[in-house]
Amino acid sequence: MEQIMETGAILLRSYICDQIGRGAKYIAELALEWVSQDPHIKKLLKVLKRMAQEVDKDKKLQRLMGMDRAFTLEGFTEMACHIFSDGITWDRVALFFYVVSKVALKAVIEDKEMLINPIVGWALGFLRKRLLTWIQEQGGWDGLLSQHSNQIKWLAVAVAVAFIAVAVAIIPKQQLPWIQEPDGWDGLLSKHEETLKWTAGGADTLEWMPAVAMAIGTGLLALVGLRRT
Repeated sequence: MEQIMETGAILLRSYICDQIGRGAKYIAELALEWVSQDPHIKKLLKVLKRMAQEVDKDKKLQRLMGMDRAFTLEGFTEMACHIFSDGITWDRVALFFYVVSKVALKAVIEDKEMLINPIVGWALGFLRKRLLTWIQEQGGWDGLLSQHSNQIKWLAVAVAVAFIAVAVAIIPKQQLPWIQEPDGWDGLLSKHEETLKWTAGGADTLEWMPAVAMAIGTGLLALVGLRRT
């Protein structure tokens, strides 16, 4: 669990550095993360940023973030508990990191850099007491990457299936004899089975799958247009 906690601490400081920008290198609490980042940390950070929900949708959270009380342990704890009021999910964890980084940025903007250290301390304390066990149950921080990969994979599959369904419904079979040989759509899937297995191998590979699915769909729609002209 300590490894999970250590990674979480690096992730949190890295997220804050990213939010503050170049000024982070002049803040002692953040200087180390500004100078050096492990590739694995960069990947986790990238996923966290993508998963963070829009705070604007939560008016209460927005109000809590804007109050000076956010710079106190009580105010910070109230804000953190509100984020997880409906339970712990990776989306909520991502939002927690985002909110902490925004509070830290607010401190910098208001010339209160001395509050960065306690803000980080409060966040790590909450992480240890409230989130650490749950993160361990998900397989550690790699569980975050796995969920993100699955979300992207199923998004790509859904888009591709939707376009294929449209094509099957509106393209006359006699106009597409190549689809019927040798085994129709099943033959197409069989032909690319190994490729699909390979693309399920990791988060980096899966990132471009929705774009590929969209390209396939666009091609099918263009083909429909050509066939009807």
